[in-house]
Amino acid sequence: MPADLSARPEMQFLLALLSQGAVGSGVSEPGEETPLDGTKLRHLARTHGVTTLANARLGEGRCAGLLSTTVRQQLAQDARESSFLAMAQVAALAQIQAAMDEAGVPLIAWKGPSLSAQLYGSYALRASCDLDFLLMAKDVPEAIRILAPLGFELVSSLTSSAAAARACKLHCEVHLHRKHDRVHLELHDEVMPRIYGRWMPMEGCMRRSVWLALDAHTRVRTLATDDLLLSLCSHGTKHGWDSLKWVCDVAGFLARYGEATDWTGLLADARKASALKSLLVGIRLAVEVLGATEPEPVQRCTYAEAEVRAIVRTTARRLSSGDTTRLNKRETLSSALNTVPTRSARAMYLARRITTVTEHEIEALPLPTALYPLYYPLRALRLTGKGIRAGWERLGGATSK
Repeated sequence: MPADLSARPEMQFLLALLSQGAVGSGVSEPGEETPLDGTKLRHLARTHGVTTLANARLGEGRCAGLLSTTVRQQLAQDARESSFLAMAQVAALAQIQAAMDEAGVPLIAWKGPSLSAQLYGSYALRASCDLDFLLMAKDVPEAIRILAPLGFELVSSLTSSAAAARACKLHCEVHLHRKHDRVHLELHDEVMPRIYGRWMPMEGCMRRSVWLALDAHTRVRTLATDDLLLSLCSHGTKHGWDSLKWVCDVAGFLARYGEATDWTGLLADARKASALKSLLVGIRLAVEVLGATEPEPVQRCTYAEAEVRAIVRTTARRLSSGDTTRLNKRETLSSALNTVPTRSARAMYLARRITTVTEHEIEALPLPTALYPLYYPLRALRLTGKGIRAGWERLGGATSK
């Protein structure tokens, strides 16, 4: 992927601004003679979801002398707009938590304002476009029914809670939206979709969950710290670490909880969950890109060392280049495959990708529950037809040459 080297000074400034004390090997603070383009800097901060965090660091006096007053004011305005959305999300969180508590449906607030509060001490410092909740698969239909009187509607054409629950069972998530305040939320019945081969049973996550106060009036259930870090690294891996925000999350975790974490136990749990490589990549990216402190037990862990080092090197180079081009589906798939632990697990991952029915397929042909197994041969036929068309197009292109 070609790097946008013209944005490199601004990206170096952003990395220095967000770094944990000493900067990583790929980060250096621009000198005073380096001209910084305020438009590029704001674009980078928005693209990577770190505007409010960057503005807070500027407020602490870090690197502030390198920016003009105008650019600082513009960043502050961007941060205020992000904070307004966070306030609306917290109000929705309080409403949803109260409704679920009253109905006896346990759920965990995941990412969004609750994650911001867990990592940075304020719900407004981490930008998020939606609210994510974890809950048991059996509770998904009931949760959808509870959310309906609050104004939340299913985003897709899966208008029944039963159909949405079936889609959630396949992909571990279902999307809802409320029009009047534009709050979007996702319900997940797993931390990671099953096709990724990582295993974090929801029963255990729910049992270990803890309560967190977002403000004087809002208290939500969140993941315990060990589960939180595994989920952050798995989520970053799922998306190919395409955003600096996810690396900041891991660095924030290390700064806030690093000393209190039982790293030996966490590494063992990650291995059991087939998430050890993802965990190592996430931590070492935070060290390389943002100068986070790597815990000693992690330093001593040599699991898949060459592969982890290669993934970190490639990803750190892409992030620090200032290139804001998003990974395409093939690149994201390749990135996810690189962290799957064994060849057999990779084969299983690809098999799951091929056989997992998509929500779009359920929308295109709604079937009654009794006929649900028909989706699998129909998907096989669709993929076969797609492959034939692609091959025919390539053959036609080769012939024309």
